[in-house]
Amino acid sequence: MLLLMQQKYNIIIKNNTKNKKLEMINLDRVGIFDGIGQNEINKMLICFEPWRKIYGSKSTIMEYSTEFKKIGIIIKGSAELSSVDYDGRLSILQTFKEGDVFGEVFALPPYEHTFFVKADTKCEVMFIDYSHLIKRCSKACLHHSQLVDNLFHMSAITAQNTALHLNILSQRSIRNKLTEYFHYIYKEQNKNPFKIPFSLSMLSEYLCVDRASMMREIRKMNIEKLITSNGRLIENICLF
Repeated sequence: MLLLMQQKYNIIIKNNTKNKKLEMINLDRVGIFDGIGQNEINKMLICFEPWRKIYGSKSTIMEYSTEFKKIGIIIKGSAELSSVDYDGRLSILQTFKEGDVFGEVFALPPYEHTFFVKADTKCEVMFIDYSHLIKRCSKACLHHSQLVDNLFHMSAITAQNTALHLNILSQRSIRNKLTEYFHYIYKEQNKNPFKIPFSLSMLSEYLCVDRASMMREIRKMNIEKLITSNGRLIENICLF
């Protein structure tokens, strides 16, 4: 049962715990609802029949299939999309923060790879069946077409991120991969120093390189005064 509140872009979903405590879920930064007003969001959420689940750190949230089944929205915490190829090699493809949306619709996997979303921290996720999103409901929600447009837009952004990742992976050396990635984060955050969004271990998986070799290259770049690094904090000196 969904209870509506009057605050903008918020809904309340009944908790599954014994005390039936009500918790508010804030959706004001979820891109899938861009351009859709408060009342329309509330109406659509009733039609969509969303459900939520809490996941512990490092637990699997979702494994992608070849069918469009559902989308997930990160309400609290962070997660990562990874793939395992036929040789068992693990690669991190994308990270998700609060408000981000994931699901098969954004990345249809090839058959020889396994794609899955894993919680990086404790996560609260809201799920919506994909069929509810693309089929106009009996109440004929006026902004349903805007939501579908948002889905296409987000799919395009995902495609751009995938192209960026492939460009980074195509670099021939570890240094070139690091340089390309640092340049992207520097431009995205528009500040110096900048902070990479995940741990150095996760960075090595994202770049598909050995962590020890990557750390040696980072130390060399520090010695050559190309960068100054302190953990995840990187300061550009003359790299770009």
